Amino acid sequence: MYSTQRLLHTAVDRGHEIRVLDVTKFDLITGDPTYKLWYDGAPLDRLDGILPRIGNTITYQGAAVIRQFEGMNIFTTTSSEALLHSRDKLITLQYLSALGFPVPRSFYPTPNSQFEDIAKVFGGYPIVIKTLTSTHGEGVALIQNYEELNELAWHYFRTGTRFMIQEFIGECNGEDIRIFIVDGKVVASMKRKAAMGDFRSNLHMGGTASTCNLDPKTIEMAVSAVNSLGLKVAGVDIIESKKGPLILEINASPGLEGIENTTQIDVAGSIIDYMESFILQGSIN
Repeated sequence: MYSTQRLLHTAVDRGHEIRVLDVTKFDLITGDPTYKLWYDGAPLDRLDGILPRIGNTITYQGAAVIRQFEGMNIFTTTSSEALLHSRDKLITLQYLSALGFPVPRSFYPTPNSQFEDIAKVFGGYPIVIKTLTSTHGEGVALIQNYEELNELAWHYFRTGTRFMIQEFIGECNGEDIRIFIVDGKVVASMKRKAAMGDFRSNLHMGGTASTCNLDPKTIEMAVSAVNSLGLKVAGVDIIESKKGPLILEINASPGLEGIENTTQIDVAGSIIDYMESFILQGSIN
């Protein structure tokens, strides 16, 4: 993957020894004072730090591996709890909403919900359905009427897929802003626009991107939201609405390709800078 290769080559170019490890090949051992982590059938040599890049389908396994490193007092750019909280869209919105951050109105349904009345919460159709662990715009659908809502909702209930219903922000015209934050600082940002005929701005769905400037209030909101979730490396998606900017979601493993190619900013270098400074400080202390 582009992101992994960029981080790998950036660190190697600076003289670091790097290992790219498959999270599914770890064996976790508790209650043993010597060997707490095995990798591919053998004890893993101690590392100075880890930079987790955890896929959506292996979030639980990834968090368990990170937690094991945390128990060994090894530095990680993403904590296990921060990963779990940010990976689930409902949990993220619950945390942010409770802390007063502006987020889209959302509804988490059960099979007992009155689907005939749900649209009233959002002022009518269209509305958006999202699976709670969707990425790259997949698992996100625009619903035009009750029949579509009922059909898709019950499909998800039957397949055990967790989802939520969200207001459609039509006034944004298929645009949002991706802000990349490292160690409490904005290092890059871009505006994304959906492809013709789509409402999802994701680049994987054919969207386009351009550079953009951020006002101080948006910067403060994005950084504060990321800090509240305990993330040190994150991508924040913000959408403009009639009510002002809303935090759409926060990504704990944001991709580098789109934002680096769009802005020509060395985001990978900023991440390695953060790791270097923290690990060096720890070794001095």
